[in-house]
Amino acid sequence: MEKTDPKALAARKWFGYGRWEASYWFVGMEPGGDDDLASYESWLALAGPSRDGLIDCKDHHDDSNRRSVKGTTRWHADGVPPIQSTWGPLIRTVLAFEDRPRDDNDVASYQRDEWGRSTGKTAVIELSALHARSIGVDVERTLHRSERIEVIHKQLDYRKPQFVLFYGRSYKSEYEKIIGDFGRDDWAWRAETLCVLVVHPAYRYAPGGEFWVSLGMWLRAAVASGPNGSTPPCPHPPPFRGKRRSKGQTLSAPALVDSDEAPLKRDGIVAGRILYDGWNIRVERYLPVGGYELIGYYERSRPAHYGRKKVEIDAVFDEWAKLKPQQPELVKATWRAAQFVPAFDPPSGAIHAGCAVLEDDGVEVARIFKAPPDRAIWVWSTP
Repeated sequence: MEKTDPKALAARKWFGYGRWEASYWFVGMEPGGDDDLASYESWLALAGPSRDGLIDCKDHHDDSNRRSVKGTTRWHADGVPPIQSTWGPLIRTVLAFEDRPRDDNDVASYQRDEWGRSTGKTAVIELSALHARSIGVDVERTLHRSERIEVIHKQLDYRKPQFVLFYGRSYKSEYEKIIGDFGRDDWAWRAETLCVLVVHPAYRYAPGGEFWVSLGMWLRAAVASGPNGSTPPCPHPPPFRGKRRSKGQTLSAPALVDSDEAPLKRDGIVAGRILYDGWNIRVERYLPVGGYELIGYYERSRPAHYGRKKVEIDAVFDEWAKLKPQQPELVKATWRAAQFVPAFDPPSGAIHAGCAVLEDDGVEVARIFKAPPDRAIWVWSTP
């Protein structure tokens, strides 16, 4: 007998919003928001006996709001609703693809009236049905993963939408189980469907609106050309060179795309990675559920020193990965000469010229000492 627990059933059978017959598919990692039972109860009521996996976005939010999930109706409010951070860029892509007006009011109107509707052109699909506000929230996001991937794969081959945007580059390997290899430029044809991998629109350093417009225009040209035509070069986000604020000073922040990347392995298995933008090094650990999580930065590393810093970070990564910062973007290691390090006391074998001080929002948590020839020593700081 089939389980009747709404959340357990949704974990297998709820795939998102819209309809499988839609022309445009958007495949993401998981729905945002709080893991509220009312959302799953609403899905069960709206899906009915057929439970084909997709329901109407507006109907679900209206019904969930009546049950207890407050605030979800604002995305479909009368007038000009606020633009949801993930949906907005994707909607701008649709509007550009259809050569329609695409200012903020147009995006908000499309979100209110057309996005993920059971009679519309968009299917908003998730690898996991369980709500989570971020990848750091502990939910069973891999539950029924293989089964769900197989369902999406079969529906894709049967329905043949015009294009599918897969967003969230850290899930590339999972998405490729659906469509095969994306190729060097992160796009590929699967029969008559154009499949494209893009950065998550709500990622902190995701590109702005112009990129999503150019992506929509490229999709239009590529789809018109077809799998056997001459597809123009796919647009890519420019390397991020913006600024972030950390304890009174600005730092450049490496993006997850178009930056030098090096895996950190233990016994041949990926444990994390570092990304370098030419100035700061972003340090991430690999999550058991898949994907990466930021754990801090090694700041102000000149290209000539980058090779040594990679070795240094690799040597102390096991200790660094134990950190569970509330705001990982405020965790930074900075090299300081010995005279600028309070109570400087290098361990045996370490150089005496200085060390890297690791701070969490300005509070020292550890020190990283260089030790020749290619070693580094992590020392936790006493509170």
